[in-house]
Amino acid sequence: MKLMQFFSSSLLLLCCALLFNGGISIVNGNLITDTCGKIVAKDPNVELQFCIKTLESDPTSHGSKDLQALGESTINLIKAKATGIISTIEKLNSSTTDPKVQKALQDCEETYSDALDDIGEAYGSFVNFDYGSANIKLSATLDDASTCQGSFKDVGAQFPLVDETKYFSEIVDIGLAITNMFP
Repeated sequence: MKLMQFFSSSLLLLCCALLFNGGISIVNGNLITDTCGKIVAKDPNVELQFCIKTLESDPTSHGSKDLQALGESTINLIKAKATGIISTIEKLNSSTTDPKVQKALQDCEETYSDALDDIGEAYGSFVNFDYGSANIKLSATLDDASTCQGSFKDVGAQFPLVDETKYFSEIVDIGLAITNMFP
């Protein structure tokens, strides 16, 4: 009889552990899905599947227990993308011999460096619950991306960062939307 009680207790404990662990991922999955649903309802520039896939791509997003933590993770994703774009710009610059393109790439590297500064300030504002300032700084990063693109137009060269800039802008749109969910 004691053996039966032991197995019953063990089984109950195992079921509770599985349910609890499954519950955590369901809650976090709902946070991302619900947040993205709200974003898409207000911002036609953001696609639902892109939002969900992007936020789920960051392991820290899965651990987000609330919108504040999800916003912090999103700003970190924005920073990672800007850093990646700078690396791409440096590679492109080292492989081109066209002085006009080199000049445009140098301008882009400078503007994305400015964007990194803005992202750092946005993060600092966000974690200190200053959502208005975070919003202003994130908005500035969109201007930086646009300025980069304009550098190529100014010299009459084809813009090589179309996909990267689109992705960056969409992530920033998600970050702005999350920031706007706070009072």
